[in-house]
Amino acid sequence: MWPVIVKYSGDPELLYVANSDEWLSDSTLHALGYEPGDMLIDSQGQKFLLASSVNGKLIEEAIGLISVDEMLCLVKTHWQSQGVCCVAKTTFTTITEMINALK
Repeated sequence: MWPVIVKYSGDPELLYVANSDEWLSDSTLHALGYEPGDMLIDSQGQKFLLASSVNGKLIEEAIGLISVDEMLCLVKTHWQSQGVCCVAKTTFTTITEMINALK
């Protein structure tokens, strides 16, 4: 379910992807190989491990749902790495709100 975020293992940055057209048009999102632990999180909170593309099709494995608290931790870490002020005061109630805040 779009929009989604991409979380690369070992990197605090979260990448916002609005829709499938953006995904397909940005080869850095899908054409390069992935490291173990790289994942995509959709707007319903479903987590997918990312694997290499085969004939243009992304191979992924669903690994469960992310909790609101776990997602909030990722968002706060992302913003802290960018020097955003007052991150500790950030609150959200849904995964969708958090993903949309990363636009």
